Amino acid sequence: MREIESFGKTVEEAVHSGLNRLGLSRDEVDVQVLDEGSRGFLGIGFRHARVKLVSRVAEKEPNHRELVRTWLGIGDLADDDATESGDPEPESQGVAAEAGAEQGSPGLEYLQGLIQRMGLEATVTEKESEGVTLLEVEGKALGVLIGRHGETLDAIQYLVNLSANKRAHLSGDGVRARYVVDVAGYRRKREKDLKELAHAVARRVLEDGKDQALEPMSPLERRVVHLSLKDVEGIATHSEGREPFRRIVISRVGPGAE
Repeated sequence: MREIESFGKTVEEAVHSGLNRLGLSRDEVDVQVLDEGSRGFLGIGFRHARVKLVSRVAEKEPNHRELVRTWLGIGDLADDDATESGDPEPESQGVAAEAGAEQGSPGLEYLQGLIQRMGLEATVTEKESEGVTLLEVEGKALGVLIGRHGETLDAIQYLVNLSANKRAHLSGDGVRARYVVDVAGYRRKREKDLKELAHAVARRVLEDGKDQALEPMSPLERRVVHLSLKDVEGIATHSEGREPFRRIVISRVGPGAE
């Protein structure tokens, strides 16, 4: 069971925003109105409505299509405001292989070779959706592949794409390879943590009207935050600073904003 708090100009908007975050329908949640809000007068005294939504169903594990959409920052890593892709294609079946096995796509072979050279024991599963390949690594003691806040994992993902595209260019294939690499479910957990952080900070911003800056994040992690808050009523996000200290600032917009 999962519960969240959601804000909106009206109770109805707050409920709708919360349902979008949970990915559930109205009959799958219980709603508690915490604050009906106030329209104020000429923008003075305006207050957002606040509700609590409690799911009635077990939390669903995100599928690999959702994962690749979120972490598809391949190519232009500086694109903080990239949006989700269009209608999904049917999912393909996953193919698992031990690291070091010579089979699968160029990206899979490169990643398997890298893991083998590092002396790690792991299994890599390859799944494809919407022209993007997800490589999921499972095994023991894989923290070295993740690094601080996923920095090593992002670098590995970049190298996998670089190698696969170079190989395609040399072979005359011309088809751009697109890979997302995940290790021990790290990206799924990190995505959940980032979304919870983003919405918690957004609630504070809506309450006190003061801009809040998050800690510096990688381009891929900033993208998760931008996408998480893009439909939240009364909230805007932008990035400022230079890498590697570039960070997201969350601001209140509309009535009551400073």
